[in-house]
Amino acid sequence: MAPTLSEDEIDDLLYFARTGDKSEFDTLKEELCKREKVDVVELVRNARDTESGNGVLHMAAANGHHGK
Repeated sequence: MAPTLSEDEIDDLLYFARTGDKSEFDTLKEELCKREKVDVVELVRNARDTESGNGVLHMAAANGHHGK
């Protein structure tokens, strides 16, 4: 079952991925995975910008955070 994430939660995940803030991203990721009872793959799959369709992995890779 897909997680129910608020627009603010998705925005925060995307922002942390874009800026490379691994600590903040990991904290929020763990909180949301636990609350929604999903694994990180399912969380990341559903954390997408509604207008562009860009996701967490896109944001991280596009901003050079591939090694973090």
